Amino acid sequence: MNEHIQKALIIDDETEICFLLAQILKRRNITSEYAGTITDALIIAEAFQPNIIFVDHRLPDGLGHDVIPILREKCPTARIIAMTAQEIFDQKTQVERCGADFLLEKPFLVNKVYELIEGLPVS
Repeated sequence: MNEHIQKALIIDDETEICFLLAQILKRRNITSEYAGTITDALIIAEAFQPNIIFVDHRLPDGLGHDVIPILREKCPTARIIAMTAQEIFDQKTQVERCGADFLLEKPFLVNKVYELIEGLPVS
């Protein structure tokens, strides 16, 4: 990982997932912010300008894949990782069509998170 400051936005209404991901990212010197709703996520994304965004599929105010194109506009160089705990047929194709770079299935392994964040764009 390079020496530039990396920032992540975690969008999930499960506080435990946000805390877990933040701790995993902290081990790689990545600063994290989190949001529990799409509304909050859009405000934070614009101000925080993360290099990486984790976005859950089901959120209290909508579906994660619906907000991915908006996040892509606000943070065009960010790596976007869609997350889901549900087995939805062809979800990988669906989130990729929306602009996500990867799909991370819950529960996830720490090494899988590290694999997905390697090679982040420099801010």
